[in-house]
Amino acid sequence: MPAKQKLKVLVMSVCELAGDGNCLLHAVSTFIWGKPDNSMYLRRVLHSNMSEYSCKTVLRHRWQKQRDWKNTFIPDGGLQYTDEVRR
Repeated sequence: MPAKQKLKVLVMSVCELAGDGNCLLHAVSTFIWGKPDNSMYLRRVLHSNMSEYSCKTVLRHRWQKQRDWKNTFIPDGGLQYTDEVRR
């Protein structure tokens, strides 16, 4: 059988993870390395990459595009997405 036609079968199972707000990162870490990311390495790397100026610009542009698209469906009120930060 040619290499392009071979499919790798992934064996997955359900496992318990800590419900500490980082469950997505723990799940990704468990899938990649076989154990939860208790040292928060993956979170630190993700934060570092997303904090870079070029990435922030791209993410902000994407967010603004989605915000504007969603706001077109609610012209006369309801939930409106804005740049305003409330504290």
